[in-house]
Amino acid sequence: MNYSFQFGAVFAAWPLLLEGTWRTIELSFLAMLGGLAVAIVCAARRGLPVALHTPTEVKAAVTGSGRADKNQVTAMVVRLLRITDPPRPADAADALALAICHIWRGGSNSLRLSAVSASQALASKGGGA
Repeated sequence: MNYSFQFGAVFAAWPLLLEGTWRTIELSFLAMLGGLAVAIVCAARRGLPVALHTPTEVKAAVTGSGRADKNQVTAMVVRLLRITDPPRPADAADALALAICHIWRGGSNSLRLSAVSASQALASKGGGA
């Protein structure tokens, strides 16, 4: 059984979601940009869709204000997902907010189509139900 194929087929339905700002150029920015480029290239090689969203876009999608602070974003993630406790670590709320933003901005349709395609590919190879 080829586990790497099954892993790739199952997770091919999930896009690579990235959040970032591109205003200033500093050494740390260039290092981050290099890491971002590596992530995008790796995703493309695996056939994964890539979506980029700015922090302002994510905050506006989740809270209604692009200037919301971290506590407001976390509170809205808890409310929207109907969970009782804030996600831990704190960056988990940001990741969930990014996913919510992506779905609300139209990413859910492509996500659904990718999931169907991946499921069919896995089933055709005899690895799924």
